[in-house]
Amino acid sequence: MSSGSETRKRPHILPIRLSDEERETLAARAQAANRSVAGYVRAVALEQSPRTRDTMALIAALSRVGNNLNQLAK
Repeated sequence: MSSGSETRKRPHILPIRLSDEERETLAARAQAANRSVAGYVRAVALEQSPRTRDTMALIAALSRVGNNLNQLAK
């Protein structure tokens, strides 16, 4: 039986050095984007746009409007 660390999809670790202020800023931005710090760093480093809570709320609202419009059309 293999351990969880042997079966992970992301086996590479990239250590970085941050000041306390930088770490707090990074953690706050990750939380605002509703992501883990590692997930946020991956998204930003790989040039993906991390979605914030506001963006996710707008997407959900637009989806609801689309559903209502579809029901009206039927």
